[in-house]
Amino acid sequence: MPHSTHLFANALALIIVLQVPRAINASEDTTPSSKFESPSKYFHAQPISPGPWPTGQFGDLVVHSGEVFRLLAGQCYDYQSITVESGGTLEIVPIQGAGWTIIGTTGDFVLKGTLVSHSNRYCDGTYMFTAPDGQILNTVVARQHGGRGGNAYGRPPCNGGEASHKPNCGNGGGGASCGGPGLPGTARGGGNGGTSPSLHPTDEIGKGGMGGLWSSVDGQDGGGTSGTSQFTLHFGGGGGGGAAGADGGLVYLRVLGHFDASGGIVDLAGQSGGSGGAGGGGQWCEPGGGGGGGSGGNGGYLFLRLANSFGQAKCLLGGGAGGHGGKAGRGNLNYADAYGQGGADGHDGTKGVFHLEQQ
Repeated sequence: MPHSTHLFANALALIIVLQVPRAINASEDTTPSSKFESPSKYFHAQPISPGPWPTGQFGDLVVHSGEVFRLLAGQCYDYQSITVESGGTLEIVPIQGAGWTIIGTTGDFVLKGTLVSHSNRYCDGTYMFTAPDGQILNTVVARQHGGRGGNAYGRPPCNGGEASHKPNCGNGGGGASCGGPGLPGTARGGGNGGTSPSLHPTDEIGKGGMGGLWSSVDGQDGGGTSGTSQFTLHFGGGGGGGAAGADGGLVYLRVLGHFDASGGIVDLAGQSGGSGGAGGGGQWCEPGGGGGGGSGGNGGYLFLRLANSFGQAKCLLGGGAGGHGGKAGRGNLNYADAYGQGGADGHDGTKGVFHLEQQ
């Protein structure tokens, strides 16, 4: 008889992950590039044959202790069985624009090691897909907001950039520079900090910091000035906005055999947002504002459909912490009010969802 549960914290979980065509030693550097590494380095799902599913056409998958296997997100995988030994890791590698990752086994799925899926940064929207077995997968993502960039010191002060919105992707806004407003966050990352225009050849201008791109990357600090002369204009750059944290993956697992995750760890937790960069400052300087922090990533969604009994695992589905806003730049030390404005913190991500059906 079908049974379903939502938003569970410390109960069973299974996160679906990825595999690479060879085992990777745990001592190797497996950090993806700022976007993602060449797809040829990872295991791609082949077209799923029409008809009943899963069929086991990919064979058996065993991840030994000390090994890391990777699969690409947003694809379908059809195995006879999956075993992750204690000390082994299955990881789903995020691909830009990927939605649900689907794994089926005709036999058992045994998890004694770790399954981890820290996927893309999802913007506001509905993510829907129909699995090969006809199961409709549907979730609505409500991304938390990043922080607004801080204003620069000035009369009147220049405004910091707004956090990204429409659609909201959770990235922080850039801090302002006097005469150069901070830029809003975008779908790709935090907003760049403002840079003041040069009004005279002797002006000293601190460049605005670049906003963090992709997931959980901090914004750069705004450039400061040397402040060697009170008769020269000095403008500190605004700090860059932080990028939103990565969300936990969207994973569907269909197991026709037994699912045993006792002693294993499932990690679909959202990641922390990037912090905003500090505003630039210096002696005799009109200081810049700090960048806004990126929002924390939301916990993922695990849909587990089992034909038989299961064993529990430690499951991580919490939301990530919002990134801290960047510190305000400080200007002329002879004036107590010569500060920019600090960037606002990003909001924390929300807890993920666990859904179980036994049939």
